[in-house]
Amino acid sequence: MRPALLLPILALAVGCGESSSARRCEPTDNTGCPSGQHCTVDRDGAPVCLAPAPTYVEGAACEGPEDCGEGLGCLRVLGVARCLRFCVPDTEAPLDPCAEGYRDADEGGHPLTAVARCLATLVRPGIGACTMPCRPEEATVDCPEGAACRVEDGLEMPLCGAAGDVAVDGACSAERPCQPGLVCAPRFGGGVCRPPADAEGRCADQASFAQVLPGALHPLTGGDLLACVACAPLGSLGSPSAGYLICAAVVDAATARDTCAAEGGGLADLRSISPATLVAATARAGGTPRWIAARRTDGAWTWPDGEMLDDIPGGEGDCAVVDADGAVAARPCSAGAHPACALDR
Repeated sequence: MRPALLLPILALAVGCGESSSARRCEPTDNTGCPSGQHCTVDRDGAPVCLAPAPTYVEGAACEGPEDCGEGLGCLRVLGVARCLRFCVPDTEAPLDPCAEGYRDADEGGHPLTAVARCLATLVRPGIGACTMPCRPEEATVDCPEGAACRVEDGLEMPLCGAAGDVAVDGACSAERPCQPGLVCAPRFGGGVCRPPADAEGRCADQASFAQVLPGALHPLTGGDLLACVACAPLGSLGSPSAGYLICAAVVDAATARDTCAAEGGGLADLRSISPATLVAATARAGGTPRWIAARRTDGAWTWPDGEMLDDIPGGEGDCAVVDADGAVAARPCSAGAHPACALDR
């Protein structure tokens, strides 16, 4: 197992500064405070004794340590202030320090408190926080209001972070996060905001493929996190190479051309990529044919630039597809198939 990436956290508190209680109490095991108080931290990260909030609110949004229950601090991770348990960071076994001291969900705890990881650290060495993951498909349950379930490079788990304002199908990045309920799915040279798949990897929208979100696993299943994308990137293919996409919607040929144009390219041709390579790369399209760029005009089969096809497609129709067996076939332009797009080089 590779060492865990530790996140810096900011303590939010009405600080008591370097009081006598700050010098003697220990947040990681909640010791050193008078009866009726617990050890938390002030806004500078210094330990301080305060009366705990009357209810156990791990994972809840907070404004200061007076909002949090015993053993918790009001800590900001990825721009979201929450009541989190303290721990002693261990980069080799980040689950171990958080394995005790939590309450199950049916006892008032957060739904994912049992799988929290000690990944966040204060400026003072040795004080960390049990950072709870989130499920993209259950973000409204797992994250405070206004926060989004985000996948960040190197964390190996999705976390609640400050929500952005990028809407569905908008360009996203770590600096431009998506609105709540969306995740940033990778695209060529960037990302796009899309709905997450459910825990079983299914998309409610039949015009979407499930695409892996690299860099993090589902906190409960341990499987890949998935986003539901309209067009899935296939990587660079062919010689000379180009970026290829396969789109989930089964549409007519004119709509397929418009779809690829909107993605910044056009329907694939077969002068730089073989039919077999295209079929292998677009396996998720199953047995449904893939539209390509060839068309029959005035009885002649040509590519968009006017070059003639080497082989005449068999079948009826004036548009061309590659079928699931890798054969190029004529098909009525009004029929349905997946757009196979080659992006502009």
